[in-house]
Amino acid sequence: MHAAVPNAIGRARPAYLDLAGPAGAYPALDGLRAVAIALVLARHGVTALPGAAEGALPAPLQWLYHLALNGWLGVDLFFVLSGCLIATHLLRWQHFAGAPYRFGAYLQKRACRTFPLYYAIIALILLGLIPHFAPAKPVDGRELLVLASFTQDYFGTGLMVTLWSLAVEEKFYLLAPFLVFGIARNSSTRRAVSWLLLLSLFMFALRTTLVSVLPPSDYSDFFWRLRAPYSLEPFLFGVICAFLASSDGAKQFARQHAGALSSLSLAVLLYLFCSRPWVESQSWLGSSLAICLASASFACLVFTSIASAGVSESFLGRAPLRVLSRLSYALYLTHYTVIPAAALGSAQLAGAAGSAGYALVFLTLYLAYAFGFAVLLHLVVEKPFLILKDRIR
Repeated sequence: MHAAVPNAIGRARPAYLDLAGPAGAYPALDGLRAVAIALVLARHGVTALPGAAEGALPAPLQWLYHLALNGWLGVDLFFVLSGCLIATHLLRWQHFAGAPYRFGAYLQKRACRTFPLYYAIIALILLGLIPHFAPAKPVDGRELLVLASFTQDYFGTGLMVTLWSLAVEEKFYLLAPFLVFGIARNSSTRRAVSWLLLLSLFMFALRTTLVSVLPPSDYSDFFWRLRAPYSLEPFLFGVICAFLASSDGAKQFARQHAGALSSLSLAVLLYLFCSRPWVESQSWLGSSLAICLASASFACLVFTSIASAGVSESFLGRAPLRVLSRLSYALYLTHYTVIPAAALGSAQLAGAAGSAGYALVFLTLYLAYAFGFAVLLHLVVEKPFLILKDRIR
C-alpha cells in the first residue's frame, strides 16, 4: 500500500512537467498553432530591433525580412484554429448528444482556458513585477474596466497592445454556440458553408469599404479602427472547416486533392508573407485583403490537415512543435513584456545597437526570456486551470 504512493507521485510529476503532452485528436493542428506563435514572435522580435529597416538584409534574403514583418497575420491563424476547434466541439454535441447543451459548462471551460493567464499578466504588469516593462501610458480606472470586460479591441489599451486579440476571442466564444447551433439546426453542410462564406465576405467588404472611405493615417489608426474591431472572418473560416470536417464527402474530396489544396494555400501564403510588408508599406487595402486571403488559406490547410490525418502529422505532430503549441498562449502573453529586458541585456553584452552582433544577442535573449517566462506561467498559473477545465462535465 505505502509503496504505491511514491510510484504514483513519481508518475504524476513528470506528467505535470511534460510540456509536449500527448498528441491531440488532430496532432497537425498543434503544429499549425506552433507556426502561428512563431510568426507572432518573429513580428515583434524584428520590429523591436533598432535600425531594422527595408534593405537591412541582402536582396536575396529580403523575403525573410518581409516574412517576419508580416508575422502579425499569425494571429489570424490562431483565430482560424479557434473557430475550427470550438465549432467542431459544438457540432459533435449537436450530432451525437441527446441532452440539451450545457452552456454553463462550456463557459466554465472557456474561462478556465483564458482567464487565469490573462488576468495574471495584467496583474504582474500593474504591480510592476516584470523587469523593465511598463505600460505605454498610465492605467486609469476606465482602462481597467475595458480590460476586465474584454473590450480593448474597441476602445484600445495602453497596457499591452497584444491583449486586443483576447478580447476578440472572448466575443467569439460567446457568439459561437448561437452561430453554430443556429446554422446547423436547419441547414445542410453545403448551405451552412454558403451562409458562412457570405458572412465572411460581408465582414471583408465592410472593413475594405471603411478603409476606402476613411483611409487610415498610419498603422496605429488602421490597427485600432479597422483591424481589431473587424476580425471575425478568420473565425468564420475556421467554423467552415468544422462544418466541412463533419461531411464525409468533403473529407474524401480533401484527401483526394490534399496535395493540390495544400500547394495552392502555401503558394498564396508565401506570396502574402514574402512579397512585401503590408502595413509598413501603408498598403491598407492590401492589408485588408491579406487578412482575408491569409485566413482562407490557413483554413484550407487546417481542413486538409484534418481530412488527411496521418499524412500531415508526420511533421506537424512532432513533440517540439507540440511543446511550442502548448506554450503558445503563455508565449503570446509574455513575449512582448520581455523586449525591454532583452534590449537592455543586448546593449550590455553587444554594445551599440544596429550591428549584426547586437541583433543576434537581442533575438537570443528575447526568445530565451520569453520561453522561460512562458514556461513559468504555464506551470504555475495555466496548467492547474487546464486540469480543472478537463474535469468540468
